[in-house]
Amino acid sequence: MLVSIPKSRVPRYIVNSKFIKCRYAHPEIVKKLHWIFSDIFKKYYRCARRAGNFCSGSLKKLADGTFITIKSHNGHQPHNPNEALVRALREVLKRRASSKNLILKHIYDGEARRNPEASSLYPYSTAESIMRLARRSSLPSLPHSLADLATIFDEGRLHRYSCCGEIMFKGCVQDVDGRACMIFSCTALLQLVLANNIDEVHVDVTFKVVPSNMGSQLLTIHCMIDNYSIPIVYCLMECKTRNTYNCVFNFLKTNLLANLNPSIIITDYETALRDTLTFIFPSARITGCWFHHNQVVWRNMKKRGFLQLINTNKFASKALRMLFALPLLPSGDIQRAFDMVRMFAVNHGIPMSSLFDYYDK
Repeated sequence: MLVSIPKSRVPRYIVNSKFIKCRYAHPEIVKKLHWIFSDIFKKYYRCARRAGNFCSGSLKKLADGTFITIKSHNGHQPHNPNEALVRALREVLKRRASSKNLILKHIYDGEARRNPEASSLYPYSTAESIMRLARRSSLPSLPHSLADLATIFDEGRLHRYSCCGEIMFKGCVQDVDGRACMIFSCTALLQLVLANNIDEVHVDVTFKVVPSNMGSQLLTIHCMIDNYSIPIVYCLMECKTRNTYNCVFNFLKTNLLANLNPSIIITDYETALRDTLTFIFPSARITGCWFHHNQVVWRNMKKRGFLQLINTNKFASKALRMLFALPLLPSGDIQRAFDMVRMFAVNHGIPMSSLFDYYDK
């Protein structure tokens, strides 16, 4: 049953830039989301700028849509001449946020330089939320797999992800198990880099930047020019099996890296990846990365429960540091140096034989 609500009990909420709608939900029917007003056939509004201007302007809307002024605006002009400037700036920011793949703050700063008066009235802290909403609304729904994401690229719905006037998405390959991998690259950059007769290539794999609902790792290929590392290819992969690596590098060698013949390839110690690189680039020498070497040794040391020993025993800590330094020696001296480090640990009573056995293998 609907009850009559006194007008004085009607709470008020903002509904647009000029007026605030009054509404009240009776506790007995709030679960049904019914709206109840002081008069069931009327809706009441009041000025949205009343707080800063002490305005008591209000009106009511009848059932037939007619508006009746209860109190006129006072304390300020009903229309601000700067509103048109702010509105125009807001529309430009929304349009650029939805169509450009730039950092939102950079978009705002560029428009602020072109519209200093409007930006002084509409700061980035206010514009950020509506820009994020515009960008989110312009994107397609989140895909469930890399194959679905590749379809979105093929349909031309993500052209904003481009470089040098062309889309960076180069293709999607699938291995025999149906696992997909997406390849991204900038053709113009690729041609400029490969024209330098690349001799050294780095292949890096990371797990920290892949999408949460799809993808297992991001593989990046870097070329070294004058001691600068330049990334040229990105591969978003659903798994890291030998078959998957073969599919990815066969596609790259056929379509993008046909003229790449390095003499040195530095990568981590993943067997499937190293074997694939050896097969695709038979003339290259595959070598490990010192960072990955130390990372693997440290991870296995912790896995075997030696972290407390390393932190409390200076001889254990020194033995570990000497293991870290072994790859920096000439290749012919590494085995002899390893035997010396192991003997150092034995002589000082360091019980890390399982770690040395792992390293020796």
